[in-house]
Amino acid sequence: MPTHTRTPLLRFPAVFFLVVLFARAAAADPPTLSGTVTDPSGSAIAGAAVVLRALDSGRWQTATTNNEGYYAFVAPEGRYELEISSPYFETFHQTELVLVAANPTRMDVKLCLESRAESITVVEEAMIPDPSSTQLGQDLAEKRISSVPLKGRNFADLRW
Repeated sequence: MPTHTRTPLLRFPAVFFLVVLFARAAAADPPTLSGTVTDPSGSAIAGAAVVLRALDSGRWQTATTNNEGYYAFVAPEGRYELEISSPYFETFHQTELVLVAANPTRMDVKLCLESRAESITVVEEAMIPDPSSTQLGQDLAEKRISSVPLKGRNFADLRW
């Protein structure tokens, strides 16, 4: 009979051990996402804005890269979208990023330079000569000519 009463007691430590093991696995480290942001030459981009959006709940977290271009998030398990932006660089988008507990995710990103297309348009009306006249210029009034600053009003002081 004593062996009958011992059997449940021997099972209790085994069950307790399994419960603790599963509880520890359930309370494992939360998912993390980290990485570095660099330019095409591999130099770190400091101050880049990093946004992590949960696709299921719509919640989001923001971070800014440090001087080494490093960012990090701790977030619940789920599906996410990652967006990284910095002035003069194209914005990076990664969708369907899945974060799992006890499995750190590393996402190093190389941002491409932003392509800018600038154009300058100069619009000027061309002087169209009057075919009925041989005059190519215009007459200047005496008052306008005398208002031109000349030292001593001597034409020889003009230099080309």
